[in-house]
Amino acid sequence: MKNLKFLPLLAICALVLFSCKDDTDSCEFSTTTLSGKIEGNDWTFQGGSATNSNGELDVDLFGMDEDLTNGPCGIFFGSSLTAFFSIPAEVGQYPLDFSFTSGGQTVTLFDPSTANNIIVSDGCVEIVSITDTEAVLRFNIENDGNNFLRGEATLTIC
Repeated sequence: MKNLKFLPLLAICALVLFSCKDDTDSCEFSTTTLSGKIEGNDWTFQGGSATNSNGELDVDLFGMDEDLTNGPCGIFFGSSLTAFFSIPAEVGQYPLDFSFTSGGQTVTLFDPSTANNIIVSDGCVEIVSITDTEAVLRFNIENDGNNFLRGEATLTIC
């Protein structure tokens, strides 16, 4: 009978243990070309730019529908599905976190046809390498099944 009293406690402990999300999963990356969905629309990376300003990279990612005939530098907002964010200009992993107190790190996905900004705060971005001319970044970020990016992208430093 005494053992039966501990069964509910054991069940609660097991529930808490197995329901916790492992934060390290979001920092596991694919090296395939960056792709995903923005507002439910398929999106594949075509090109991107980054500006290094005061130790921060201001990043713009453009999909296959964007006209990059003159290169990705100089495009402020794309005319198609776009992602943009700022990140420290240092090699490392940066977990996303929407926070006003800890400085937070987010990525914004933008759909110009609806003018919707989707603020993604789950996942991780990694700067693999950075030089004066390019940066290699990896992504594993997700807001929901209709808004996520996974894979690797090489950006032009403008």
